[in-house]
Amino acid sequence: MKKSTFLIGITMLLQVVVGCKKTPEIVLENLPEAPTEKAYFFVGHCYDWNYYAQGNRVDYRIEALDLSIYDQIWLGGDICTETTKDAYTVHYLDELFNISSPTTHWTLGNHDARNKKTSLITNETQRNTFYATHFDGITLVVLNTNVSFNYDQELQTPTTEDCAWMDEQYLMVKNVMDTISSSSHLIFLHHHALLTDAIEDIPQWVYNAYFLDLPFACSPQGQFHQLIYPQLVEVKNSGIEVLFIGGDFGARAKTFEHQTAEGIWFIGSGINNTCPVETAPTWVTDFSPDKILTLYHNIETQTITWRHHDLDSLLAVQ
Repeated sequence: MKKSTFLIGITMLLQVVVGCKKTPEIVLENLPEAPTEKAYFFVGHCYDWNYYAQGNRVDYRIEALDLSIYDQIWLGGDICTETTKDAYTVHYLDELFNISSPTTHWTLGNHDARNKKTSLITNETQRNTFYATHFDGITLVVLNTNVSFNYDQELQTPTTEDCAWMDEQYLMVKNVMDTISSSSHLIFLHHHALLTDAIEDIPQWVYNAYFLDLPFACSPQGQFHQLIYPQLVEVKNSGIEVLFIGGDFGARAKTFEHQTAEGIWFIGSGINNTCPVETAPTWVTDFSPDKILTLYHNIETQTITWRHHDLDSLLAVQ
């Protein structure tokens, strides 16, 4: 009995000692604060002219940039000259831009789509060539403006297949405009010019290519200024900022910024200076320093600003 009583006493004493052990404090003030500003990298028309025939390389300066410092990567199209010629090129672009990531968004250019094998891209990204997404107060719409071009980027009458996806894209955009309410910004990524003289008198020469008659849908039949722009003005008037970012620049102008009378922004950026001056085609007229575009998104204040950075200077300081 004495031995049993002794053991019970020891057990109770250990329980008291263990129960009185001090719980470690959690020091919250040392935890990092969530960033209130994010940076989005945008580049368009970034193929390397030294590999024009092979079609499988991006400008070597873009290859050398540290893109990990950006929260998202936005591609404005014409990434290589023959992007969908084979699967190798698309895998290479995934290694470079992480195109399969949900934070990389790519609006296709004519050089990306002209081999008619965009499934190589969608298989890698697991997304359609046009879609809408939402993050941090931004509704982002990625458009496919390769509506009815042949290989040489000449407008053709849309085929039945063209009309099917064009009409689907139109319905997607219309649904976004009909339902958007809580976003601070509605941003569109596109390649070909959507701001035309049908909306406002603009300098046509800044675009690498300008198509006044670019169709947007077959049913209903119409162009961007007829089917989309009027409702975007309503979105803007509801208090949501509307911004278009185009990638078909670089050969005639490195940057573009224009705000319409209704307050909608159209900006653009593209590069082209791997093109040799002595053999440049006549439509390449601007050999000033190449620029890339960075957008800065303050999530707390729900504001977006942007800056065009000199590519060579940016590369030198990284």
